[in-house]
Formats: sequence, C-alpha cells, structure tokens
Amino acid sequence: MEELIKKAGILVEALPYIQKLNGKTVVIKYGGNAMISEELKNKVMEDITLLKFIGLHPVLVHGGGPDISETLTRFGIQSEFVNGLRVTDDETMRVAQMVLMGKTNKEIVSLISQKGGKALGLSGIDGELIECEKQYANVDGKIVDSVTEKLCAYALILKKRLYIQLFDLIARNAYNAFYYTVVIDKCVFKCG
Repeated sequence: MEELIKKAGILVEALPYIQKLNGKTVVIKYGGNAMISEELKNKVMEDITLLKFIGLHPVLVHGGGPDISETLTRFGIQSEFVNGLRVTDDETMRVAQMVLMGKTNKEIVSLISQKGGKALGLSGIDGELIECEKQYANVDGKIVDSVTEKLCAYALILKKRLYIQLFDLIARNAYNAFYYTVVIDKCVFKCG
C-alpha cells in the first residue's frame, strides 16, 4: 500500500509536466550502460510505456554498444576506439547492423510489449529515416554524429498511431550510400 501511495505522489508531482507535454513528441536517447542491467532495462521500458499511456508520443532512439562489443568479441574482431568513438570498418559495420537491427531493436520491442505497450522497431536505414554525415577523429574513424531532420518527419507521421516508435542508429550517408553507426550522444533532434 505504501508503494502505491508513493507512486501516486510522484504522479501528482509530475502532473504539471504531464499536462504541458501532453500530445508532444518526446525523443528519448537510450544506450550505453542503461542497456546492461536487466532491472534498469525493465524500469526504462516501463517508464517509456507510461509516457505513451499518459499522452506523450515517445520516440526511442537506441544504441547498442555493449551488445556490439560482446558480439565482436565472440567473432574474434578487435574493437578500436579513438577519442571514445568506435572505429567502424566494413567488418565492424556488418556486425553492428546485425546486432542493432536483428537483436537489440527487437528485444526492446518485446520489452515494451511485455509492459503493455505497442512498439514499432525500425532501423535508421529503413526508408532513409536517418541520414548522416561522416565525422573524422584523429584517424578516419568512420563515425557519424550528424543527423538530419528526416527522422522527425517520419516520427510525426507515425505518432498518430498507438505505437511507441524506436529506431536503431544505423544511418545512410547521402553521398556514398554507406551505412555508419551514429553516435547517440551527439545527435540533435528537432521534432515539433
């Protein structure tokens, strides 16, 4: 009973924010260590599902660095980082696509479903939802940190539906059609 009273108190405290953001698109960046702990993953998905139920339109943009690193290790591929950014050669990119599109994205969809929400999991390369520009570190790290407004256009079209949208961070470079991983902490989103 005390737990329910505590939760009710939190909702009452949050009510002005809920009212202010009702009907708005909220972009949530999810990645890194928040994806490691099962307990934390479950709490994050509960919160995201709650946001949808109270009238916000969450758009979840996820990374998957821990899953990518684990898979690279299993395949015997050495990860290289420059200034904290993963160097993404062709082989690493193939693994990143496999992990983000085939494992991580679908696991998040499943978790949201388990929490009572409906989620639609897409990749940034689906329908060219995310475009990117190449960023150079000290060496040509093949890492991207610039995202166009295209993601927002699709997010706004889909928000009328009941789905929580989530996108992995695989993107297309408009100049050479090569896909890069997008650095989640460097993305700028402009949604209406």
